[in-house]
Amino acid sequence: MFEDTGCEVYEGSGPEYPEEPIRPEIGAPARRAPTFKEILEGLCNRFYEFEEEVLTAYGDDPRAREDIINLWIKSLRRWSTCNTHHPTKAGGT
Repeated sequence: MFEDTGCEVYEGSGPEYPEEPIRPEIGAPARRAPTFKEILEGLCNRFYEFEEEVLTAYGDDPRAREDIINLWIKSLRRWSTCNTHHPTKAGGT
C-alpha cells in the first residue's frame, strides 16, 4: 500500500534497544517528588495546627504568640541549613 504512493517501507526484525542499560538515577527525581510533596504538605498542616495551639495557649498576648511561632520557624531554618551537606563518596571528596 505504501509502496504504491512512493513512500519507502522500513522493515526490521523487532524492536531495537539501547546497548547501555538505563541508569536507575534517571527516575530518582520523579520517585522523590511525591515523597517531598507529602512531607511539605505535612509540614504545612503541622504549622497550622501549631498556630492554633499557640492561639489557644497565648490568645490574649499577640507578642508571645509571634515570639513562639518565630522560634519554631527559626528551628526549622536551622535544621534545614544543617542538613544540606551532601555525603561524600567513599574514598573521595
